Amino acid sequence: MERDCPGFKATLAFLLPGVLFLGSILLPGACSRSPDPKSAAPPPSDLTVVFGVGSGAIGLWEGYTIQPDGALLSWRGAFAELNPSAAGQLDPAALRSIWDEVGKAGFFEQKVRDHGEYEHFIRVTAEGKTHEVSWVPMTRSDDEMSALAKLYKSLKDAVVEKP
Repeated sequence: MERDCPGFKATLAFLLPGVLFLGSILLPGACSRSPDPKSAAPPPSDLTVVFGVGSGAIGLWEGYTIQPDGALLSWRGAFAELNPSAAGQLDPAALRSIWDEVGKAGFFEQKVRDHGEYEHFIRVTAEGKTHEVSWVPMTRSDDEMSALAKLYKSLKDAVVEKP
């Protein structure tokens, strides 16, 4: 026995398009991944970061190397990574944070290769690819270098806190 319910059908006809519209907006957002895929991904197993400051003219470079296992080396010499010494250990959360910052900076898309006195550089190896940038802060505007300067600061903060 089937009843005819015109009020119910009218209400359903009125509400259904709105429910479908809201569902189409809200549901994909609830299921989507982070907008930055590198943020959600663990660091690559070969992640190596070398960064520092110096000058070829003066012949003195100093900085740090972060190895894939989190081992931290400090170095100082005529070129990067000369005379390394153990400087601590970064935990997996710190490595993930560094990898996140590399992604946020769009590091592998950066094309800066300046040379000069008090030159900063960052070299990252990840997923079999190595990319390096270098810049002289005094010759670049803050806006121009904001992503790399922020990455450099986050790297320095990560290593300076270690014993």
